[in-house]
Amino acid sequence: MEMKRANVRGGWVGKLLRVNLSSGAITEEPISDDLAYGFLGGRGFDAKYLWDSVKPGTDPLGPENVLTLGAGVMTGTAFPECCRVNIGCLSPMTGIYGYGNAGGWWPGRLKAAGYDHIIITGKSPKPVYMLINDDGVEIKDAGDIWGKSTLEMEKIL
Repeated sequence: MEMKRANVRGGWVGKLLRVNLSSGAITEEPISDDLAYGFLGGRGFDAKYLWDSVKPGTDPLGPENVLTLGAGVMTGTAFPECCRVNIGCLSPMTGIYGYGNAGGWWPGRLKAAGYDHIIITGKSPKPVYMLINDDGVEIKDAGDIWGKSTLEMEKIL
């Protein structure tokens, strides 16, 4: 499937996606220039959103924790070797900000779908996955892929 090319301004698409797994609510929000330039990159966004969203004493494994996924500033541009996404949350190991990052085609596709960042909150009562494409964003039942290997899951999806 071919994705629409996002209108990237200075490396930013300008939108973030909020997904609440408890309620199933999916909302889009604009990203202000102050936020975009004040907290560069996926890791900067993650740190800012976690600071604003996670209250002291939050259980890192509880539904009050926040999972953030942020594409880098240069992701989705012609700049080589920078298709990265940062993943952040309150770490169960340390109880403070924890993050990791990954590369590949997915971060660029996130930008092409029109988003710089995803913030996931809540807890789903059943296994689910998120489908993002030109038709919108959906939370879908993952019962048929639960327990499958990565290769099996990829073929099903």
